[in-house]
Amino acid sequence: MKIMKIIKTVFIVLFIISLIISIDLGFNFLWALVPDVNDGITVRTFINFFGDSLWSHERFLKVFEISTWVTLGLLTVNVVLSFAGRRIKASETQK
Repeated sequence: MKIMKIIKTVFIVLFIISLIISIDLGFNFLWALVPDVNDGITVRTFINFFGDSLWSHERFLKVFEISTWVTLGLLTVNVVLSFAGRRIKASETQK
């Protein structure tokens, strides 16, 4: 049961990190679409591990989509782990 708790904690932390990255990339993508504010495309983010060169609207959108799918996948894993944890607890109490 302890290993299940560790796994759930790891996936919750991964989900939170992924959610922060997705939100940050979403704001960055929307910011890049406003031509009055930008003189070209720049990366305005506190999470800048993608580098600062060769950005385009299409690349912003693609990275944001990938990040969103990863976040949704981690959310699904967390929901499944939550239900699995409840079933394990229920089966242990019945013994």
